[in-house]
Amino acid sequence: MATAAGRVVFAGRHGAYGNIIVIDHGYGYETAYAHLGKCLVKEGDEVRRGQEIGLLGNTGNATAYHVHYEVRRNGVPEAPETWLP
Repeated sequence: MATAAGRVVFAGRHGAYGNIIVIDHGYGYETAYAHLGKCLVKEGDEVRRGQEIGLLGNTGNATAYHVHYEVRRNGVPEAPETWLP
């Protein structure tokens, strides 16, 4: 699920990430959801917080089913603990 509202700037396969969705939230912030089994949104879609955007998977350089989650500020990954409850 999307952790915040925004616009999908990438949805598809990307190297070691496998299937990945990147959402732009404005103000230099993006979230990325990688190793998905399937993307349920496409580039340009507007998403809302809590919307289902992809299915759990094992794509790219994954060794088990999971979602790799990143918060990026100005393209640089940050520790997501600040943003999670």
